[in-house]
Amino acid sequence: MPTSDRTVIQDNNITLYIEVRNTDGVLITPDAAPTVSIFDFDSDPRNGTTTDADASVLDAASTLVAQGIYSYVYTVAAAAHVGIWFDRWKITVDTEESVAIMQFEVTATPGSTDASVNIGTTALFNDNVVIITLSDGIAATDGSILSDGYQYYFTTEYSLLYSSIRRVRLRAGGYMSNVPDDTINLAIFEASKMANSITFGLKRDSIGLPISYQLSSGEIAPNYGGSLSNGPYLSLARVEYSTCMAIFYILSNSLGPTAKKKRLADFQVDYGDSSLSDFIDGLKKDCEDWEFVLNAAGYLNKGSSLPISTAIRGSMHPDHPRTGRLMSRNNKSSAANTKVRPGVGRSWQHTYDAYWRSKG
Repeated sequence: MPTSDRTVIQDNNITLYIEVRNTDGVLITPDAAPTVSIFDFDSDPRNGTTTDADASVLDAASTLVAQGIYSYVYTVAAAAHVGIWFDRWKITVDTEESVAIMQFEVTATPGSTDASVNIGTTALFNDNVVIITLSDGIAATDGSILSDGYQYYFTTEYSLLYSSIRRVRLRAGGYMSNVPDDTINLAIFEASKMANSITFGLKRDSIGLPISYQLSSGEIAPNYGGSLSNGPYLSLARVEYSTCMAIFYILSNSLGPTAKKKRLADFQVDYGDSSLSDFIDGLKKDCEDWEFVLNAAGYLNKGSSLPISTAIRGSMHPDHPRTGRLMSRNNKSSAANTKVRPGVGRSWQHTYDAYWRSKG
């Protein structure tokens, strides 16, 4: 196909091309020459609200270039808006009409200071960070020039937040005084996703959010409320875990090399802010405790243990597993080892004296 960079400067022509191929990728001749319609940046034909009345050019005939290849030359006005435009093609093959929508970009005339720039509209989705960068030298609609580059960002709405900024700040106290709200919100979001991912045994919806807990009997226990009691406790576990984990995410990354510990037996040396290090250790312990509750979908309490799944016979049972040092005939542990020299060799052994005497 003839090349087209699909970029055109205001007050210039752009040649748009399209290829018509069958399912085998072979160029074919359609029933008639395809027609093309042009829409500006504000009228995306993929949007259900855009109609033919919004087209700058409607169903214009294209020109045959070669078999299966057609072109259309569009003249961009000098005052055309700068941004992404759309070309919609209608192709009919064997009486069946198909539609193809492509894009081209209109750029400002070099040196122009009165060209308005509009990037159009794009749907924003939840859980995203949008970064906007403005380069120096661009002009505003009033003709003023931006002398220095500028960048800023914003976040869209988070779809999953089990905790809140206030709860995190209350728990962390002064350690979070200089942390921006956006950073805390992002940490809560990541911690909330982690809380969901480690809540096992829950049925989930199409986007992975837990719906209900499946009991071994086949009964469904609701996450929230209901006749079973795990719902409210599971909710509490999510809140506490996401709060602890969000703080842990932020402070563990802030701690860096400022706090270290070295221990030799009972002797310990702390470097830097040991209080922050101790606080983070406490957070880690809390996260581990609440993680256990989430693993059980709220059916075990914080600090409890898993149900017994293996039983071992007691010491008085004839089949009790043999334990102890296993050095004497009756498998009883000795009160103390005795340093003896076996009948052969020169090495002394710390062992059960009666055992070696019986061997002698």
